[in-house]
Amino acid sequence: MAYPTYNSVVDIPTNADTEGRWKGFMILDGESAKNVKIRTLHGEDVTFEDVIANTVYPIAFNKCYNSGTTVGNGKLVGLN
Repeated sequence: MAYPTYNSVVDIPTNADTEGRWKGFMILDGESAKNVKIRTLHGEDVTFEDVIANTVYPIAFNKCYNSGTTVGNGKLVGLN
């Protein structure tokens, strides 16, 4: 099974809907049991509940929603 490689880490603002293109996401230290709502590249809206800090979630997505995401601003990063 092939795993994605990540070349960069980018802050995803959670105080507004944010669009971009990421291969995955991770919540930084100090935040856990939070929710992250995203739109996958296939156009499906998905909410990950009780996300664990410092764990890589390797799912490609192009939008992170403000509504439905409970991670503090500056604590969510997109992986490319």
